[in-house]
Formats: sequence, structure tokens, C-alpha cells
Amino acid sequence: MPERERGMLTAWILGGLLCLSLGSLSNFFRSLLLEWLPLLAALTLYDVLRGVGPGHMPIHADFQISLDKYVFGFGSVPSVWLQQHLWHPTHVSVIDYVAFATYMSYFLVTPLALGALWLVDRSLFRSYARRLTLLSFAAVAWFRACPTMPPWLASQKDIIGSVQRLNNSIAPNSGWFDPTALWERGVQLANALAAFPSLHEGMTILLSIMLWRRVRPAFRVVLIAYPLVMAFSLVYLGEHYVSDLVAGALLTGAVCWAEPRLLRALRARRRARLTRRSGPVTEPA
Repeated sequence: MPERERGMLTAWILGGLLCLSLGSLSNFFRSLLLEWLPLLAALTLYDVLRGVGPGHMPIHADFQISLDKYVFGFGSVPSVWLQQHLWHPTHVSVIDYVAFATYMSYFLVTPLALGALWLVDRSLFRSYARRLTLLSFAAVAWFRACPTMPPWLASQKDIIGSVQRLNNSIAPNSGWFDPTALWERGVQLANALAAFPSLHEGMTILLSIMLWRRVRPAFRVVLIAYPLVMAFSLVYLGEHYVSDLVAGALLTGAVCWAEPRLLRALRARRRARLTRRSGPVTEPA
């Protein structure tokens, strides 16, 4: 999402939270200073770093293509196969609209979930913010070290069969909501070589993990279905290989494993530092 649109969405969310916190303004502004501003600063820095080009680093494509073709695609690159069988340039189908809507929901769902968790479970909000930040910077470190081509770009360079960036074709036909301007500004600012691992899929899975214990069992089917529909959409729209999605899922799993352990280590280090400053604590006789 372009930085301007992220800022507008954040302003709307924080404005809504302010209205809901009128009975405790000091608590709201304290949280804004200590919780929201560091998160927004981290995500803004991520946007800046992600948009930096690869410089003189070699650009990779063969590894993902081989995995998709011989491991996940049974001899065909999934993006190529799906567009050959499902995409009809003269007719935008329900599948196209669902895929596009799911893709665009990525830019809205995470900020809204953060706002909701801030209201109902402040501890979970903090954990979600930490994991989101770790995931973002771990991914951008990989983007810088190993820039990779998405399917639509590999197709333009004749490395794989025909794959279009279908968002460009579906967006103008969205009827009730025309996201063309938002989409085009996002394309101009984004780094096309930040494909592996997929943060679209990684953040979607992270959302499901964080909400799993907060929703009723009957609604957990949605938390399972959403990452699956997102995965299909990313591959079908030509934005990612299946291997990108698997890497995004593995990175998310690693972040969820590491975050509580890093937090415990930092707290133990802080306690040890305080103990050294104040001296050993002795119990009264």
C-alpha cells in the first residue's frame, strides 16, 4: 500500500479508537506514544527499505520456477496453468473478482485487526505488533540479499509461459469501487523484485494465528479459509509462485517461534541489569 494510503487508513483507525476511548484519554495517548507510534515508524521504515532496488545483486528466478514446476505444479508452472484455464480477457468472472478482492483485503485486514485487538486484548495486540515487525524486517532483509522475479515479470522476459499481472485488468472493472488509482500508485512505489518470501501470504497466516484463540471455534474455518484463498489468488493473479507462499508460511512460523523466546531473553537481561545496579536482594531475617 502506498505510504499516503497507509497514513489515511491509520488516521481513520486511530480516530475511531480515540472516539471509543473518550472516557480514558490519558490511556489512549499513552498507548499512542508507546505502542502505535513505534509500530507505525517500523512499518514506514519497512516500506522505504522494501522499495529500494536490488542494486548490483543478481536477480533470481530459476529456483522458484523449478520448485513450482516439478514439486508443486506436476510439470507445469501453476500461475501459467491457472491463467490458461481460468482467465478470459473478454470476460471478468466471479473468480477474478474474488481473487482481486482477496488480494486487496491484505491492505485493510491487518490494520483493522490491530485496532480491534487494541480494544479487546492489549497483550495480544503487543505480541501481534512485535511479530508483524519481525516478519516485515526479516522479509525485507531477504529481499535485499536475494531479489527474485514474480511470475508476471518472468513471463515478460520469456522465462516461463504466458502470465499476466491480472490486477491491472481486473481493477478497472470493479464496478462499485474503482481501485485503479490506488493500485497504480502502489505499483509505482513497490519493489517488483520483493517476491520471495511472500509477505502477502505470511501476514495473512500471521493474522489467523493471532486470532485463533480469540474467536469462537465455529469461526475458525474462516481463519483457515482466508490464507488458502489468498494463496490461490496470489498464484492465479501472477503475483507469486507457490514456492513464495511456502517460504512466507515458513518465515511466519519461525517468527512466531522466535518472538516469545526473544522477549523472554530481553526481559531476563533487563532483570539481570537491574539486579547488578541495585545489588543482591536479601530476605529479612
